[in-house]
Amino acid sequence: MNSRLVLLACLLGSLACASAETRHGASMVQTRPPFDASRLRTGHFLYRTVHRGKDAGTSNISVVRLDERTYRFRNEVTGAFRQTWESTATSSFEPLSVTLGLGERDDTSISMNLTYDGQAVTGTATKIDPVEGRRTNAVAAHIPFDTVDQRIDWAAMMASPLTPGEQISFSVYDPWIGVSPVSARIFDAEQVRVPAGEFDAYRVIYRIEKSRHVEQYEIWVSTESPHFLVREAFPNGAVTELIQVTPSVRNTAK
Repeated sequence: MNSRLVLLACLLGSLACASAETRHGASMVQTRPPFDASRLRTGHFLYRTVHRGKDAGTSNISVVRLDERTYRFRNEVTGAFRQTWESTATSSFEPLSVTLGLGERDDTSISMNLTYDGQAVTGTATKIDPVEGRRTNAVAAHIPFDTVDQRIDWAAMMASPLTPGEQISFSVYDPWIGVSPVSARIFDAEQVRVPAGEFDAYRVIYRIEKSRHVEQYEIWVSTESPHFLVREAFPNGAVTELIQVTPSVRNTAK
């Protein structure tokens, strides 16, 4: 009789441990934020940049759906912050590639060419140091499962469900800084006036916790769907405002 009780106790103990492990395993399942690029309007978007009350150039952003699961984002920036970059990602914003330094008149102090493969990123990153001169470093790093390429963190936020009060967290990667956590919050819609007109737009604030400082960005996203960027305020005081929207003739690029 005693041996049967001991056997039963052992069996119950094993089941309890298995149940606890199952619950623990379920809690450890890794999921990305609910980004969906199909929520974005494709086309070309022209913005003016104002910095400290003065004209600082333009940004010409294009959002193109290459196929059912791949999107390409490109930004050609003129003026004080001149640069040209291109980033490709899946519809859930898993990064695929990024190139910075495509334009002939770009600021040549930084450039990069990266390829992502799951949780691995490889490539090269070049920076010109005032003392050490030009340095090109090989990139080979492991990144978290929830990483978004830092050039398109704003687009990822626009591709979220945009529910006021919702908080979202993910990671971004930069070859010179590494991985940085991002925390964001969506606020109620408000009316925003820009050169392109007046729009109802959700206000989104997100913070990037970099190794030496915290950067805060603020974007206004059209309530109209598919969504597009109406306005953005950068940590350095620069503000971009929508001037013109040119919709894609087709939703899929050739």
